Amino acid sequence: IIGTSFLEMAYALIDMLWIGKLGASSIAAVGVAGMFSWLSQGLAMIATQGGQVKTGHSLGAGNQDAATDYASSAIQLGIIFALLFSFCTVVFSSFFIGLFGLSSQATINQAINYLRITCGLIIFNFLNIIMTGILNASGDSQTPFQCNSVGLLLNIVLDPFFIFVCDLGVVGAALATVLSQYVSGIGIMLYTLLKYKEVLVIFKVSYLKRERIKQIVSFSLLTCIQQSVMN
Repeated sequence: IIGTSFLEMAYALIDMLWIGKLGASSIAAVGVAGMFSWLSQGLAMIATQGGQVKTGHSLGAGNQDAATDYASSAIQLGIIFALLFSFCTVVFSSFFIGLFGLSSQATINQAINYLRITCGLIIFNFLNIIMTGILNASGDSQTPFQCNSVGLLLNIVLDPFFIFVCDLGVVGAALATVLSQYVSGIGIMLYTLLKYKEVLVIFKVSYLKRERIKQIVSFSLLTCIQQSVMN
């Protein structure tokens, strides 16, 4: 679990290591835009923490139907949050970056491009985090670690390729991060589907159940607000 948490944080560090070779302007752009990626984790954790705990409680009590409902509700809630966050960051990207008062227009443009790509396509990152939590609750911490390891290795390879070989600069770093997150997310879904054919609680998606979502949010909201403020 600790290793998986480290891997999730390592994406931004890898980007910064490669972007550092482009100069201070590019570092500033990624640093500023990356703040919103960190901020988004608070939203993702609202669905993750509550869904993880309530799913774990239900599985421990032997109530498979309740576990299915909580896991499905957590995923649905995460999708809603991801879409809303993506919409806001794409539409209001110029405003958000403008809050930092950057003086260089080139840096501003790079930050806007990085923000629109990484946060505009953040849905698989949200799903990755939520499904990791649900799998941990079911006692499987190896699958998320393995899938996120593959994603991080892919990011290490794609970063220099997109940034330098394709000469995309900051945009290349953003694309490498998003593609790696997509691979990790798809890997978790496919691997888990094969491993837990008979049980898999996270793939039974039904209509929104308000009571389940209310319990998930009430359980994790304050903690996630605290995390977002600290970020």
